[in-house]
Amino acid sequence: MVIAVSLQSLHPLLEDGCIEEEQPEAYKKVACVAISNWALDPAKMNRGIHVHRGVPDVNELEESAKLVFTYLTYMMFTFIFAFLTFLIVVLETENRI
Repeated sequence: MVIAVSLQSLHPLLEDGCIEEEQPEAYKKVACVAISNWALDPAKMNRGIHVHRGVPDVNELEESAKLVFTYLTYMMFTFIFAFLTFLIVVLETENRI
C-alpha cells in the first residue's frame, strides 16, 4: 500500500462501514479507527467517531470494582516485593545484614 493513498483505501470503510456492498446489512458494518503520523488535508479531517455506552447495571459495576481491586492489590504486592528486594540489596551492600 502506498502511504500517499492509505486513507483512500480506508475510505469505503469510513463512509459506509463496509467495503463490498453499497447498502450493507447492519451485521456486516464495522467500526474503524485510524491513526496517522501524516498531515491530512482538511477534506480528509472531517471524519469522526461517536461511542455511546449506556448506564452500567449493578452487576457491571460490581465486576468493574472487583477488577480494579484485584489490579490494585497486585500492584501493591508488586511494589512491596520490589521495595523489600531493594532494601535487602542496600543493606547487604552496607554489610548490615
